[in-house]
Amino acid sequence: MARLKCLTFDKAGQDALSPELKAKMKADRDRARLIDSIGLIVTDVIAGTKVNYYPWFDKQTNTCADPVESYILTTEVFQVGREWTCKIKGVSGLVSINHLQIR
Repeated sequence: MARLKCLTFDKAGQDALSPELKAKMKADRDRARLIDSIGLIVTDVIAGTKVNYYPWFDKQTNTCADPVESYILTTEVFQVGREWTCKIKGVSGLVSINHLQIR
């Protein structure tokens, strides 16, 4: 029986993967990086959770608006580009999860 190798260190094994599987693995890595980089984990999006919402954030000056109290409406999470978003009370569209802070 052939010895199993860790795919991380097996270049031939990585090259043999289907494009669909490679794309899924990349999406999973990107999601994990996103979860590591934000304070609110996607699985923490629970309907009724009270949050502070920051309506805007300026990356150049590193300033944001005063927080607004709200709560999460649904447990649905949507990925828009590289941003994970959800629905909160008082906002007509989707809000980026990294604009929220659990209270």
